[in-house]
Amino acid sequence: MAHFLDHDDDYLNSITHKELDNYIIQIQSLTLESINQSQSPIGTKKTGERSKNAIWWNPGLRVLRSKVRASRRLYQKETDAQIRQIKLVNYKNLQAIYKRNILNRKRECFKDFVNKITTKNLYGKNFKVLLDKTTCNRVINPVKDITGQFTSSLNETMFAILKHHFGYNSLVIQLDNINSLVNIPEDYIEISIQEIEEIIANIKPNKAPGPDNIPGEIVKEMFYANKHLYTNLFNKLLKTGLFPTSWKDANVVLIPKENKNLELAEHYRPICLLSAWGKTFDKLIAKRITYYLEQANYFSINQFGFRRRRSTVTAIQNIKSFINQAADENKIVCLISLDIKNAFNSVDWNLLKKKITKLPIPSYLIIILMDFLNNRSVLYHGEKIHYNQGIPQGSCLGPILWNIYINDLLELNLEPDIITQAFADDIVVMLKDRVFIFLRIKAIKHWRQYLIGCNQTD
Repeated sequence: MAHFLDHDDDYLNSITHKELDNYIIQIQSLTLESINQSQSPIGTKKTGERSKNAIWWNPGLRVLRSKVRASRRLYQKETDAQIRQIKLVNYKNLQAIYKRNILNRKRECFKDFVNKITTKNLYGKNFKVLLDKTTCNRVINPVKDITGQFTSSLNETMFAILKHHFGYNSLVIQLDNINSLVNIPEDYIEISIQEIEEIIANIKPNKAPGPDNIPGEIVKEMFYANKHLYTNLFNKLLKTGLFPTSWKDANVVLIPKENKNLELAEHYRPICLLSAWGKTFDKLIAKRITYYLEQANYFSINQFGFRRRRSTVTAIQNIKSFINQAADENKIVCLISLDIKNAFNSVDWNLLKKKITKLPIPSYLIIILMDFLNNRSVLYHGEKIHYNQGIPQGSCLGPILWNIYINDLLELNLEPDIITQAFADDIVVMLKDRVFIFLRIKAIKHWRQYLIGCNQTD
């Protein structure tokens, strides 16, 4: 693996878009291979010096190695057959002790490493559910499919639930060649080692890995072992407009909601487990996009979710301020709470992509966002389901995409006495008027702006 990762900037700059995608896959494969090898006994090298990366090597082993080599030389130089046999036995004994000490030392080092990166509650409940295949039989009941019929097998049930949460629309436009349109501005600021270190440092050791099976602590070790390589790699990906295909996959765990009718697919909550490398790159992109959008005051002042220095507290304060202002004006207030059914999973990607193209951000970020949305999938016990609806769950870009998607909705304030406010997908319409009947008419008219059927008028 060390030889494979010993590539310079010229190599990364010379490879094609497809080769870069395959390069990521090769890194993941070699990482897993190295992890597996580190857990198995490895023989000593026959020639050459001990690798500097052999963290298990210590002065005691160096002394033993010298004794083994000296014993071997004495045996080889001896001409008397009887004495030679005695020296051979002595050499073999020392060699066996040396090998046994190497093996014990490797095991000790690996055990220390594992203890350092794991906890008693390894990866938490979600990962245990993912690994425990019997859990499915215990908590997943037959559900109604789109025809209203109950599923007849576990596989049918799983796919019915997953397709409910991860929809696929054949009419969604795939922009496969958009990467060729990347235009890097002259003032492009390279991703720095410090930027990545800030994100890497916050990787939690007890988080479950994604489909690549590489734990976050291993990702940390890899980055610190070759910061320059991975910094160049992230810059290459961003400039090329490539979000690696393997980082778009997610293992999914289905958690039944408490006190809900489990015959309905909507009452299962999917938990997506993504690659730690993918989440690192995802967060790098998210930080840049957030910077540009906040600088441009793109988001509505009435969006309080997924934004810095805004919270449920500030959202409630805004509602109280609206009510107090209405009281000062001798007006009546009407609050309408909108519950958007299956909100995050119902996002139309065609509409979302149109909104993305109009964002006040550099074109290279628009293109990486488009690629982020292409060819996404979830895996459940090895079965892959592609989806192109909804907000990719578990990602840092997901909340930003949601805010982009509903931003226009919050600007539908047709009158000064009407405000639409949101905290993520919790939306409230606030209206005020002096005459109650006019207030009711305003409410109904404004409600219709959201294309929501309104049969009741009271």
